[in-house]
Amino acid sequence: MAGLPARLALLMGKSYPSVIRAARPVQPEIVSQLLSATNLDKIEAMLASRPRADLTTLVPRRAGILLPLCFVDNVPSVIFTVKDYNLRSHAGDVSFPGGRMDETDKDIQEAALRETEEEIALPRTQIRILGLWDDMVSKSKDTAVTPVVGYCGHVDLTKLVPNPGEVHSIFAMSLATLLDPAKRQIKSTRTGNVPMPTFEGGPEVVWGLTAYVLAGFLNELVDSPAARL
Repeated sequence: MAGLPARLALLMGKSYPSVIRAARPVQPEIVSQLLSATNLDKIEAMLASRPRADLTTLVPRRAGILLPLCFVDNVPSVIFTVKDYNLRSHAGDVSFPGGRMDETDKDIQEAALRETEEEIALPRTQIRILGLWDDMVSKSKDTAVTPVVGYCGHVDLTKLVPNPGEVHSIFAMSLATLLDPAKRQIKSTRTGNVPMPTFEGGPEVVWGLTAYVLAGFLNELVDSPAARL
C-alpha cells in the first residue's frame, strides 16, 4: 500500500486483519447448505448491513467484478477465469469475471453483469445480485474495483465460453475446498513482503486481488448466520 494517499490506504487496510486471519474449519453439513435459498437471503442481509469500504471518490475510474457463487455438478462452488496469456497487463492472472464500467452501465452491478456475460457467456438474467463487497484499488492505482457478489444458480461449465483475447480458460472450485484451512496459505508478496492469502487445491492457485477479495468474503461468511445450523 506504499505510495497511496493516506486516506485510501486506510480504507484498503480496513479489512486487512480479517483477510489474513487463519481460516477456521467449517463442518461439511454447513458448507453443503451455504447456498440454500434461506442462506442466500442471509448472505444478502449480511452484505446490506455491513459497513463497506467505498473508494469511488478517491480514484478516477471504476470497475466491477463478479464474485460468482453457484452450484457446479450440484456442489456449492465459485467460478474463476484465467486471463488470456497475451494481454499486456494481468496476463495469465486468475480472476473473477468483470471489467471497467462504461457509459452504458447504469451502475457498478450492471457493469459486472455485462462484463461477465461478455467474458464467459454467463447470461446476466441468470444472476441474482446479493450485494457489494469492499472496494479494492487496481495495480495502476487509478481504478476502484467493486466486487459484486452474485448467485448464478446451477452452472454447466461446458456451456460457458471464454471470450477469445480476454479469457484463456474458466474453472470452478468448490466452497468445501476454498474453506478448507489446509488449502489456504498466507504468503508474502515478492514486492513489499506483504502477507497475502492464496487458495490451493484447484486447477490453478488463486492469488492476488482475487484471493484478497475471496478471503475477506469467506471469512465473514463463516461468521454470519448463514454458517449456523
